[in-house]
Amino acid sequence: ASANPFAVVTQAHLKAQDTAGSEAARYQAKLGLIRSLYRCGFARQDILELFRFIDWVLTLPEGLETQLWSEVQQFDEERRMRYVSSFERIAQKKGIEKGIGTGQVRLLRLLIQQ
Repeated sequence: ASANPFAVVTQAHLKAQDTAGSEAARYQAKLGLIRSLYRCGFARQDILELFRFIDWVLTLPEGLETQLWSEVQQFDEERRMRYVSSFERIAQKKGIEKGIGTGQVRLLRLLIQQ
């Protein structure tokens, strides 16, 4: 819960020791630490640096690394995604359709001029 990067480093080291014999426990520990980086409000560059350390200390087999990567990507997308109401979706769709129509008209004018 601490925003101190050394807390993350210490936590990663302790988790590495605790999970030395269990890939499943190590996977959960690594995922939890990565998620905590987002929750603590670290800057993106700090998250990347701390992630490198966590990745080095808490190694996983390739299959679990792939699974972890998918889960981290999904988590990252969910954190950036906000709820879009049905009205906003309709407005976006109409805006896209209008933009496409405007682009087609401009293209036709350009072709006619040429």
